[in-house]
Amino acid sequence: MVECFATLTGDRNALHVNEGIARRFRFREPVVHGMLPLSLIVCLEDAFPGASLTYLTLRARFLAPVFTRVAIRLDAQVTAVEDAASMAFQARWSRETDGEHLIEASGTFRLGDPGETRPDAAAGRDGRTCLLTTGVQENLYLIDELEGRSESLEFSFDPGVLSQF
Repeated sequence: MVECFATLTGDRNALHVNEGIARRFRFREPVVHGMLPLSLIVCLEDAFPGASLTYLTLRARFLAPVFTRVAIRLDAQVTAVEDAASMAFQARWSRETDGEHLIEASGTFRLGDPGETRPDAAAGRDGRTCLLTTGVQENLYLIDELEGRSESLEFSFDPGVLSQF
């Protein structure tokens, strides 16, 4: 799944896809892209049959790494209805074996018609269509260098792109 996600997003950071390089860092094994489990937030759409969700805001905190072959659980709840079509939510991803919290997220979404058009997907570095709308630059920071840093990735979901995988 990690390899498919790397291809889909265009994010081929060696820490995620190269076991030899990952062994040199703190966790000694490849770390799943943080956006991979976070992307499962789209499962909230299952709670609203006949509607599509458009995320207006999404704030996430990555609390601990997620590794391959580790079962995780997503718990989410709507916390407020802001108007007729806009809702606030909170979500938490936890490791199934011990319940450790891995990711926390909150945000807002609006309900829409399932046929709404969405932004076009971009071409990745290899020319293939991917979800990122801007290129990704690989950063190999040591854990001590991460404090206070943040980055943003712009992406869009296109059902035509997703159907290729």
